[in-house]
Amino acid sequence: MIKGFDVSAWQDNNSTPQRIDWAKAKSQESKFCFIRALYSTVVDEDFLYNWENSKGFIRGAYQFYDYRFPVMAQANAFIKLMGSDWGELPPVIDVETVYDKGVAVPFPSSTNYNNAVLTWLKVIENACGRKPIIYTGQNIIKYGLKLFSTSELTNYPLWIAEYRNPVGEPNHTPWKDYKFWQWGTPTIGLAYGMESRELDADIWNGTYEELLSFCGVNAPPPMELSDKEKLERLWKAHPGL
Repeated sequence: MIKGFDVSAWQDNNSTPQRIDWAKAKSQESKFCFIRALYSTVVDEDFLYNWENSKGFIRGAYQFYDYRFPVMAQANAFIKLMGSDWGELPPVIDVETVYDKGVAVPFPSSTNYNNAVLTWLKVIENACGRKPIIYTGQNIIKYGLKLFSTSELTNYPLWIAEYRNPVGEPNHTPWKDYKFWQWGTPTIGLAYGMESRELDADIWNGTYEELLSFCGVNAPPPMELSDKEKLERLWKAHPGL
């Protein structure tokens, strides 16, 4: 299994001055990460920091889609934020239940929901030149989108959420297969340099070479070193200085 994880501002404790320690995250065995760019049209407060400092991972950005608001405004906000740097992984639309003050907001009609998500996918695909990924779970698939195998949405790559030990395969119906599986939130956050104990864990459904091929890259982006890491490497290379 090729391991990865996904993060948002939830992994950062605002009461402390530090943020995610990406050097520590890179010391683990994960190869890829997804980073929240926006919640609807609101930029994740840690996105720019996370996006820059996560270089060295195979990176993808995702947007939480809020079905209460116009889809074009949300797609355009994503396009404006990403500019020419969409990362290595295709962009992701996060399709899940919206909550307002802890209460689930009812889904729109399945027809309107499908049309809105499909609009987002086509607009973003046209902007970045790549087929975006859908992140969702069976609750949304069955009761929100109400998808069938003939649904046009199933032509897009699937990142499925199903929380259990990653053995066998998740339920990815009505897709023929899945690309990524978010399988749980184990207490590995501190080991990865997060300020939260829990961290969403993901796996890629294939080999590392297949992951690179899916991204259209030969290697991950070069790792960005902090000034401290640069000094430590310099001292190791020139111990007499």
